[in-house]
Amino acid sequence: MQNIEEINEDSLYEETLEETICAKEEKLKLFKDMQKFDEKSREVMYLRMIGNLSYEEIGEILGKTSNWSRVTFYRAKQKVKGENSDEK
Repeated sequence: MQNIEEINEDSLYEETLEETICAKEEKLKLFKDMQKFDEKSREVMYLRMIGNLSYEEIGEILGKTSNWSRVTFYRAKQKVKGENSDEK
C-alpha cells in the first residue's frame, strides 16, 4: 500500500509529464504557424523567443529601430493569437 507522500509524488510526476507534452505540442504548433509569416516577422519572432534578445538588439541586428522590432513582434503575436482562435 502506498502512503500519501508516494501518491502525491506520482501524481506530481504525471502532471509534470502531461504539462511537458502539452507545452511541446503548443511550441510545435507555434513554429508551424510562424512558417506562414513573412521573413522579417519570422526573424523577429525567432530572435525574441529563442534568442531572448531585446527589441533594441533585434533592431540593431536587422538594421531597424527598436520600435519597429516591437511593433513587428506584436503584430506577429496577434496573428498567432488570431489563427489559434479561428480553430476553436
